[in-house]
Amino acid sequence: MSFGTPTASQRAEEYVVFLVGELRCGLDIRRVQEIDRNMPITRVFTSPPDVRGVINLRGEIVTIIDLAARLGVPRTREATACKTVVVQADGELIGLLVEDVEDIVKADDGRVLPPPPHLPQHVARNASGVLATDDSLVILIDADTILD
Repeated sequence: MSFGTPTASQRAEEYVVFLVGELRCGLDIRRVQEIDRNMPITRVFTSPPDVRGVINLRGEIVTIIDLAARLGVPRTREATACKTVVVQADGELIGLLVEDVEDIVKADDGRVLPPPPHLPQHVARNASGVLATDDSLVILIDADTILD
């Protein structure tokens, strides 16, 4: 899936919803460049444990961050069965390794709430809010914080 460059008419109330372990998370669609099936990752042995390595995405080197490791949650499937959400960060592309991508949802007024105080610390410091959908809650990930 490719989303291209966001336009002025796209609103921040649209989120890509994906699974990280058993957490349903969302990311502002304006930050997402594309979603790919997991590609072969070249491990960089001196990198931190949450940096899985790099991939070659149409001639561009993309760093892959294991979002489950970064959020401190157990993975529910093998990394080879995961998907990569590619985001733009400070002029470079970063891939976020997630278990699955579920949907794109639009947040109506009043459905985004502050993060609850009981979230685990690793999750809470990367959350910008919680989106109440019809059937569950989605933890909204702050792209700048998670990629810092």
